[in-house]
Amino acid sequence: MVLLGTIVNGLCIAAGTLLGKVLHRIPEKVKTTVMHGIGLAVCLLGIQMGLKSEQFLIVIFSLVFGGILGEWWGFEDKLNMLGKWIEKKVGSSSGEGTIAKGFVTATLIFVIGAMAIIGALDSGLRNDHRVLYTKSILDGFTSLILSTTLGIGVLFSAVPSFFIKALLLYLRHKLINGYQLS
Repeated sequence: MVLLGTIVNGLCIAAGTLLGKVLHRIPEKVKTTVMHGIGLAVCLLGIQMGLKSEQFLIVIFSLVFGGILGEWWGFEDKLNMLGKWIEKKVGSSSGEGTIAKGFVTATLIFVIGAMAIIGALDSGLRNDHRVLYTKSILDGFTSLILSTTLGIGVLFSAVPSFFIKALLLYLRHKLINGYQLS
């Protein structure tokens, strides 16, 4: 199943968020240590993947041009507007802006980065979900920690995370199979 890694990633984000809401009294020192550990793991994985990749320049150019296009098209502003819309629909009992802030922060963390892009491409091209499974574990723990501070808005980030990875799979499929003009 081509979307398996993407589905697992979304479920880990959701499960981590819900677990974080249950374990909301995690001490700040533990949160900081866990987030530093996750950051270190991401750095080490990035170095390892970069050294193994034969097409690392493509990844670099993709991230640079993706960042430029994202700024040009105003994706962060649109994401903030979507977060505020979700907050209006769901309501916030813990203060103004917490759902939107949790949604935007978590979405940016979970969607932007080489592991999301490479993981989705590996999943679609080779039916190899290992990168997305690894990302799922990291995202699950990150969403657990983020939800203890930023609240339930982190849960909503699973949706754009899923759809953006699914879109990458779809676009890659179209590139491989060619566009059919009709």
